[in-house]
Order: sequence, then C-alpha cells, then structure tokens
Amino acid sequence: MHDRVDYICSKTIEWSLIFIIAAVPLIINPGAFDLWYRPKIESVYALVIIAGAAWLLKTIFKDKSLLWERNPLTIPLLCYLAVAFVSTVFSTDVKLSLIGDPLRVEGLFSVFAYGALMLLFVNQVKTKNLEKKLFTGFICGATLVSIYAVVQYFGYNPTEHFFYRYWRRGPGVGSTIGNQNFLGKYLVLIIPVIFSLCFDSLKLKKSLLAGLSLLLCFAALIATYTRASWLSIVFGLMVFLYLAFRNSLLAGKWKPLAACLLMLLFTVVLFNFYVPRGAASKASSFKHKEPGGVVKRTVSAFQFKEGRGVATRLYVWEKAMHLIMERPWFGHGLETFQAAFRPYNREYAKRFNDFTSVDRIHNNYLDTAFSLGLAGLASYLTIIASFLFFLWQVIKVVEDRSRKLFYIGILSGFCGYLVNDLFIFSVVSVSPTFWSLMGLTIAAGRLEHSKGGTVNV
Repeated sequence: MHDRVDYICSKTIEWSLIFIIAAVPLIINPGAFDLWYRPKIESVYALVIIAGAAWLLKTIFKDKSLLWERNPLTIPLLCYLAVAFVSTVFSTDVKLSLIGDPLRVEGLFSVFAYGALMLLFVNQVKTKNLEKKLFTGFICGATLVSIYAVVQYFGYNPTEHFFYRYWRRGPGVGSTIGNQNFLGKYLVLIIPVIFSLCFDSLKLKKSLLAGLSLLLCFAALIATYTRASWLSIVFGLMVFLYLAFRNSLLAGKWKPLAACLLMLLFTVVLFNFYVPRGAASKASSFKHKEPGGVVKRTVSAFQFKEGRGVATRLYVWEKAMHLIMERPWFGHGLETFQAAFRPYNREYAKRFNDFTSVDRIHNNYLDTAFSLGLAGLASYLTIIASFLFFLWQVIKVVEDRSRKLFYIGILSGFCGYLVNDLFIFSVVSVSPTFWSLMGLTIAAGRLEHSKGGTVNV
C-alpha cells in the first residue's frame, strides 16, 4: 500500500514539475480577455498545490518526517518571502498587493508561488533521470515558443484577441509569452543554455538538434525587436565564451563554434534586410518593420533625451527614486506603483507624447525596492548572489567537460537575464521559469555532489 502511494505521489510530482518548466510558457486562453498572464499563473498555482499535496502524502505514508534538503538559498528565500508578507500587510493598497493587478497578477500569492517552485525543484529532483527530463522539457518548451514567434513574424498570429488590436504595440512579436519585451527576457535566459549543448562532439545528433533549437530561439529573439534583450544576450554570450575559453572547454571545437556564430550573424542580417511581404496587412504589430529595421532599432537605443526607450526609462527611474525614499524599509506594497506615479502622468504624457498610465518602473531592482523596500531588495539580491556563488562552485568541481560547459551556459543565461532586469520587470509569464530553473540547477548541483564532488550544498 505504502509503495503504491509513494509511486503515485512521485509520478504526480514528476509530471507537475515537467509541466511547470516545459508547458506553462505555452499556455494561452484565446477566449479570455487576458490571453497570457492569468492562465499561466493560475496553472502554476494549481500545479504547486498538486505537487505540494503529493509531497505531503509521500511524507506521511513513506518518509514519516518532512525531509528538507540543505539549500544555500533557504534563508535568503524565507527572508524575501517574510519581507513580501510584511510589505503587503502595510501596503498602500492591501487587497491589490495580495492578489495583484488584474492585468499583471503578481501580488503576494504569485511571489509565494515562486518561492514554492524553487523549494519543490530543489527537494523533489533527486535522480539524474528526472533532471534530464526537466532540462529536456525546458529546452523543448522554449523551442516551441520560438517557433510560434517566428510564425507570428511572418504574419500569422492566431493568438491575437480582438480587443488587443486596438492597443499600441511595438514592432516585435510576443509568441505565447504575451509581449515582445517579456519574450525577449525569457529567451535571454535560455539561449546560452542551448548554445552550450552545441559542442558535444560525442553526440552529433544532440549537437545538431541543439543547433536547430538555437537558430529558432535566436530568430525569435531578433523578431522581438527588443533592444534591452539584444544587449543582454550579447552580454550573456560574452560571459559564456570568456568562461569557456578560460577553462579550455572549446579547444578543438572551432568548427562548431564558427558555425554557430555565423548562423547567429546570418540571422541578424536576414532580419535586418528582409521583411515578409504582406506582414503589415496581416497583423498590426508588423506595421513599423521595414528593411534595415534591426540597425535602426539598435541606433534608437541611444536617444537619451527623447523617444519611448531609454529616455522614458530614465525619467521614470528618477521619479521612482523619490518614491522609494518615501517608504524605504518595506516599500509601498506589490503592484502599487501605478497609483504612486499618477501625479507624474501628465508631465510624462506632455514630455514624451505618450498618453499612458505607467504601472512599472521598468527596472526590476528599482521595482523590488519600491514594492518591498530596501529590505526586500537586499533579500532578493542575496538570493541571486547565493545562487551564482553556488553555481560557480559547481562549475569549479565538475570534471566532465560537457557538463561543465552546460553549467557555464546556465550561469551565462542568468547573467544576461540579470542585465535584462535593468530595463524590464518581473512578470508571471517568465518568472516561474526563472525561479524553477534556479531550483533545478541547485538540485543538479546536489546530484553532482552525490557523485563525488565537493560542492557546498
């Protein structure tokens, strides 16, 4: 009886984790007002509850005690969640901070779900077989998201709800992630990981499939027309190449490296000079694209005094700093920036000719400081620093060259993601992947330790 319950609970947890990391980014609801965000986070809620209940039953029937794997992120994570709770209690709008804005859905419930995701992956990924399934699902899910983005780029967008066609939008595509900036953020995290898989000379089929996936993901990234993500992926790949060469992991692999870099360069050139015929008439999101668009989009990033890019962000960041200092310790509460920024909306609209209500700072670190205060920012940065230190320790002790290169790919993806966070904010269509990957990476590092390494876990 106990063995049967243990088997059912283990499989329930396994499939829940696979679905979270592979399928949640693909979830949409074309019949709803909110196609992308609420369906994803509600799926995460459900899967966390299912996996958590299975974990509890497994503990009751077999383990007899709640086994807690040692985790370098446990203390900073609990501090972060505690600060989020206190911030919500003293929020300027408690209900909004609890459940989140209807179109953002990133209140306290979502933040607690992120923490639960990390703990689930850390504590329930106990075999190399499950680790492999999860990383495979992670890459397959990203590839499917990218295929959808490329399809959208060529003018077919079946997920576009009739209401959204009246909204102002940029020239890029958002796939099932929902927005070009969010899709770019998602792909920046993933592309270096896939890049690292292209150099396994012992498994040619695996390398070729990774190369195809890399091409699709990179094409989707260019199709977002998101300058911050372009900058971030350049940084992430530079980190990857530096660490790979420093550890002599690309010696004798000049051909696959040259092939990958030429493929990426060709993709940039293709998207710069080729615009699909009839795309502008098929989808409103393509009306700004024209030959030379990639270069023009890149150059526009240097408009510091006007335009809707860097200039608007600098303006919002300046005002946000003043708002942060009004409530520096535990912040104003999650999802409350739109109300706090309201006095500046008229000046913003007049200066930038952009009649919108600003609801985010477009800098995740400032957003965290505003919402959760300096205590929340400190705990969040401690989580990130602890994770990166742990991952660096794994890279140093892993002996297998392919595995070492793979972990460098993960580290590079996170470095690019953290740079991207200087220009964007946390969102429920991407953050579950971010927190899940942190937990999965810690679990993988723990398994490396069990094979005889000396990783401090």
